[in-house]
Amino acid sequence: MEHRIWSKQPLTAGARYAAELPFDRDFEARAHAATRLWRAMNGRAPGPPFHRVPKQRRERLCAALRAAAAY
Repeated sequence: MEHRIWSKQPLTAGARYAAELPFDRDFEARAHAATRLWRAMNGRAPGPPFHRVPKQRRERLCAALRAAAAY
């Protein structure tokens, strides 16, 4: 599994980082994604997919994240 992390500054090995998640209507999906990322970064299985989110909403979330990243 491949993960991509965007940072304004280079990442430092051994440093501590935090994920900032807004308490909005998509919080549950973001928290689930952050947990899967944390698990993968720590050499653990990422866990079950978040299949309660319909495919159309997942696609909209992905598009919104890409738009925010391009900004």
